[in-house]
Amino acid sequence: MEEEVDQLDERIDQMGEEVDQFGRELDGSSSSDAAKQGGDGADQASVDGVTPEFKEAMDSYGAFFDEYVAFMKEYRESGNPASMMAEYGTYMQQYAETMSAISEIDKDTLSEADALYLAEVSGRIATKTAGLL
Repeated sequence: MEEEVDQLDERIDQMGEEVDQFGRELDGSSSSDAAKQGGDGADQASVDGVTPEFKEAMDSYGAFFDEYVAFMKEYRESGNPASMMAEYGTYMQQYAETMSAISEIDKDTLSEADALYLAEVSGRIATKTAGLL
């Protein structure tokens, strides 16, 4: 059982690295978008002009990661992580689906507002998941 917990901890670390990598990829595209606008990219994006469907999807991804981070903190602090294995499996499946959906976003076809909102939400996700490492 201890070996399974160690493997799960390794997977958590790997997933955190995946989120960080995705954030770095977005930083590259969002910094060029900011340069086109004459800004420095430091200001938080406004939701004005964001496609409603895109905003809804991104908000859903953000909400999932809020739940995911809360669960992972509880999991790590639990005196009995084995009792949480079923729920852990559910989160891992949702995590994989969410990351797949995010990675399929064609960043080159987004409007400026959508690209900025994607960068904003991705930054929040990266910040939240960094606390898990």
